[in-house]
Amino acid sequence: MQHHGYSFSSTDCDRKWRSLMKTYRRHLDYSKKTGRSGGKKWVYYNDIDNIVGSSASSVSISVAAIPIPKKETCSVITADGESSCAVETPKKKLKQSQAPEWFDKFVTEFRDDQAKRHKDFMDHLKCTEAMQAERTNLLKSLVEKLTDNK
Repeated sequence: MQHHGYSFSSTDCDRKWRSLMKTYRRHLDYSKKTGRSGGKKWVYYNDIDNIVGSSASSVSISVAAIPIPKKETCSVITADGESSCAVETPKKKLKQSQAPEWFDKFVTEFRDDQAKRHKDFMDHLKCTEAMQAERTNLLKSLVEKLTDNK
């Protein structure tokens, strides 16, 4: 590069290329996720796409594109020599608006526990108020007795 008048090292060029590819893959993923290829595109998208558009290194791997393998479970071989296998399909993902079952159970238990603790606290508070009222009455009667003796 230096004999062509550019003062970039091979490391600089490598970093720049990797950065360009990263940006290209991000734009490629976005257009695949949304299903829209229109809109405001990156300035160099078409140039990079013309260079590496169909190569394997440019194809991005998004989580949505990877198929989830089915699990095969086989039971123990029976006395007559046959084994039974069942293909187990993976559980469906919940929508973001749905909470998992364990979370619903946790929230229910937490609310029940919180209600019990609140009831216990209120009982303790009533008991404390009753003892304070009794103490106040005793002090009043003590003051009356002391003032009567004078």
